[in-house]
Amino acid sequence: MDKSPGNPLPTEEAVTADWLIEQLGAELIRQEPVLGREFVPLGRMSQIARGPGGSTKVFFGVRCECRTAVVVSFEAAVEKTRDQVLQVLSESGRKLFEQRSAFVRMPCSAHDRLRADNFKRS
Repeated sequence: MDKSPGNPLPTEEAVTADWLIEQLGAELIRQEPVLGREFVPLGRMSQIARGPGGSTKVFFGVRCECRTAVVVSFEAAVEKTRDQVLQVLSESGRKLFEQRSAFVRMPCSAHDRLRADNFKRS
């Protein structure tokens, strides 16, 4: 089967946003059963950019104890097969946990400033 960029992958092999969210969610829970459940899938935000250099990008929301939320993301090139994505799933989960850790290590006062800065009137 020809999997060159000009020829799309068969549907059963394509890395869809829904499939990617499901796989990453399961991996996060596998790695850290409690913390993994804190990642809320944001399927409506998912993006699929077709063509050369395109990717499927999925997002998860994570909250701090101060109720501030952040969006973390993962991206897979559209020419990747499901098997190729599954091979790096463990590392991908670790990177999402690193994004979460960087956010929750920030003091809540910094989260307050981020929230205030995002909603200032010009």
